[in-house]
Amino acid sequence: MPRERLRRPYSGCLRLRPCPPAWNDWHGHGGDAHPPRRARLVRGPAALLRTDAQRGHLAMTAESQLSETQKPHEGNPMVAIPVMEHSTVPVRPAMRFLRVGGSLLGGIFFGLAMGAAVLLFVATRFLGYEILTVQTGSMKPTLDPGDVVIIRPTSASDIKEQDIILFDSGKDRVPVVHRVVAIRRFVTNLNDAETGELVRTDTRVEYITKGDAMLEADQAPAAAAAVHGKVWFTVPRIGRATELPLQGALLLFAGLIGVAWVSYEVYRRTGKTRAPGGGQG
Repeated sequence: MPRERLRRPYSGCLRLRPCPPAWNDWHGHGGDAHPPRRARLVRGPAALLRTDAQRGHLAMTAESQLSETQKPHEGNPMVAIPVMEHSTVPVRPAMRFLRVGGSLLGGIFFGLAMGAAVLLFVATRFLGYEILTVQTGSMKPTLDPGDVVIIRPTSASDIKEQDIILFDSGKDRVPVVHRVVAIRRFVTNLNDAETGELVRTDTRVEYITKGDAMLEADQAPAAAAAVHGKVWFTVPRIGRATELPLQGALLLFAGLIGVAWVSYEVYRRTGKTRAPGGGQG
């Protein structure tokens, strides 16, 4: 640690411990007399300050501690405590880049997770989208158990062969996700009984479905009224990672990212303003 001599006109012991008796003897001398070596050296963090800064920031406590009958520099030695108003620690550019990059990435992940959660909430509550988890392996290898599928509402005229649809099967209306392998259309013409003119044409559509892992098609065709929509997006394996719905999992993930990000920001900002403790010299 570098050492710096204090020059006069400052007078006062810079030691944090009681000054030696030689200090009072030296103070009475005039001219260019120097204090004892041990009394005029500043050690520790205070040595990094210039002499002018030391004079400006020294907390002089002797006058307030002496009794009314005593004068400064007489009797008890004067004690000066070096005080540093600001203490900064240099930060390497690489560390600064990592801190800024970490904060930026945390904000991006938090924003993406929150945006996805809000988007799914709006889509499922107001736009008719559905989110389901595949429970069986009837659609392997296209869909595996645990995959999460997002169903987009679709009209009957937009469904084509090879589309994967969600429909209610049987009397129990069990939701099933299978592939459309054929489409049947039944057209019924209604004519007037007296004139024989065409009054109305009814078209009934049925979808023949089959699981990719199954050898035969499903026994009962899916009626158009039982179809919810077709698969729009698939998230592999996420259903096995959590028992929560996808929306709840995204909200939980966004919350964890947000807590970690805020904690890091608070630690980073408070760490900058906290001054390191100085040692005794």
